[in-house]
Amino acid sequence: MSAPNTNIEKQTRRHRGPLIGMMLVVIFAVGIIFFWLARDTANAPGPDGADVQIDGRTGAPVQDQTAPATQGTVTPGAPTSGQTGTPGQSGPAGTVTQPATPTQPQPQN
Repeated sequence: MSAPNTNIEKQTRRHRGPLIGMMLVVIFAVGIIFFWLARDTANAPGPDGADVQIDGRTGAPVQDQTAPATQGTVTPGAPTSGQTGTPGQSGPAGTVTQPATPTQPQPQN
């Protein structure tokens, strides 16, 4: 079935006000959404844990990178980074390292 009176010009005039009102409501809603996002972004707290950085290799906290490191003298052949190389020292992952013992004694000359 078709509509009995299809006068497009008359229908356009009658629907102009409601269509403009619906467009204004949509524009207002989009404006409110953008305002809400901008306000939440401006008031958002900083990232959690930003003060403490974790080294991905060791899992230990990293010292502050902004302070200059103190320079010390290193003697050749000396252990570095706190390792002394003594038997029974704690190694990686908390394991205790022992000196290697040969399985067969070497002949002495």
